[in-house]
Amino acid sequence: MRNRRSQLPAPNLGHIAQEITRISGLNFASVRALWRTTFKKESPGALTRDLLVRQLAWHIQEAAFGGHDAATQQLLDAYGRQDAGKVVLFRRLRPGASVVREYQGVRHIVTICEGGFGLAGQDL
Repeated sequence: MRNRRSQLPAPNLGHIAQEITRISGLNFASVRALWRTTFKKESPGALTRDLLVRQLAWHIQEAAFGGHDAATQQLLDAYGRQDAGKVVLFRRLRPGASVVREYQGVRHIVTICEGGFGLAGQDL
């Protein structure tokens, strides 16, 4: 069976990038209006402008390139149901890998070690 995506014309990357750039420049009220038009419902009140823009950008890219593969969708569904017993993680961090996050302007780097984790050179 042929992949449905292979039967569609190739997406125009320039148009996609332009639309995402346009949405990124909209003010909060315009982003919410675009959300209403796109999803036919009000935007979640707790989401920031940045998160709404990111979701709209994902929607554009999903329409052009397709969504998550089946394994990723199952993983996300299990997380959404908070069914931790059925969540199978195929992506594992190996010793030597670092995870970087910024929180309130402070960058935190956690390194995966053989026996656990290290934060800023200290074993945890």
